[in-house]
Amino acid sequence: MHYKNPITGKVGNFKMKIKIISDGLPGNTKVINLETGEELKDITVIDWHIEVDKIATATLCFINVPVEIEGERI
Repeated sequence: MHYKNPITGKVGNFKMKIKIISDGLPGNTKVINLETGEELKDITVIDWHIEVDKIATATLCFINVPVEIEGERI
């Protein structure tokens, strides 16, 4: 699946360095774009997963995300 990022115009994977700051309360949690210092808004879920002997992962769900997606049935 390919998509075009409407902000940068680039096609492909969208990568961003982020920082998650939280005191454990949802209303006080912030996600910061480390390249711009901008706080990311419209995040509905942050799923933080840590497992023994595995790499920790964070999955963020956004709403109101403008995208252009192209797909191909195979």
